[in-house]
Amino acid sequence: HAGRPKEEREAFWNQAIEFVRTRKKSNQFPFVILFDANSSIGQVESLHVGPRGASKQCCNGFFFHKLLVASSTFLPSTFDSCHDGQDFTLTLPNGHQLRRDFIGMPIRWRAGVHSSCDDPDILLATSREDHCAVCCQVSFSNDKAKDVCRHKPFRFARAALRQQSVVD
Repeated sequence: HAGRPKEEREAFWNQAIEFVRTRKKSNQFPFVILFDANSSIGQVESLHVGPRGASKQCCNGFFFHKLLVASSTFLPSTFDSCHDGQDFTLTLPNGHQLRRDFIGMPIRWRAGVHSSCDDPDILLATSREDHCAVCCQVSFSNDKAKDVCRHKPFRFARAALRQQSVVD
């Protein structure tokens, strides 16, 4: 969706948000989001996005924030209490550094999120070294595990994964 006309980007984000809302209604499992979001965020703080590494929120950032709200997730790398290390994940050919890659964790897991960081040693198999992997450490105590995950076995929604419009 990066570099596309505003109408196409809005359509992409609205489809993603609707997908999350639909899946959330039919699925008891929490969302974990791994996203190259092509978004600038942080200017608008909430339970979902903190002030760390903030940049002026762009149009994609507005919709990304809506996706986080719809999925009940937060970005640990945007909170000082969670994140260690650099605040950028993308280095452009001109050397400019931006934060574009995120892990979104369920808000109800917040107490179990110990840290997030970037790890330049993880090979992302890109044609050039531009993106840096984001990592997040989470743990759960046994007495809380029943509240975090239900006992029903997980199954992939294969049809939903094949939907090209959501993946693009």
